[in-house]
Amino acid sequence: MSIRQSARSTFPGRLLRLLPRLSLIAIIIGLGNFAWFFAESSQLGGDALNGYSREGHYFVSSHGTYTEVDRAAWEWSRMHAISVFITHPAALLGMYYLGRRRGFWSIGRRPDER
Repeated sequence: MSIRQSARSTFPGRLLRLLPRLSLIAIIIGLGNFAWFFAESSQLGGDALNGYSREGHYFVSSHGTYTEVDRAAWEWSRMHAISVFITHPAALLGMYYLGRRRGFWSIGRRPDER
């Protein structure tokens, strides 16, 4: 068996050993990013995904209230909001994986159903 074949055959095993740590990292990053986005949106008065830009003026929105911000703040808010759409599902997948691994999803089932 060559070195390359050996690496291929052990890669799934290595990945399975790393998956709990990667899941935990995804959860921490996802929750941290969401909390940061929430605090930032509260401070700005909304987020750029719900806002708009027109004729060099940039507005963030929260619950129908628009607040004018500078372009840099609007662009950052937009990028940060998009990043939540990536990190939040990753965190949820990490939670699901760890919960599944620990038997959380089998709570309430009879022992013969697990």
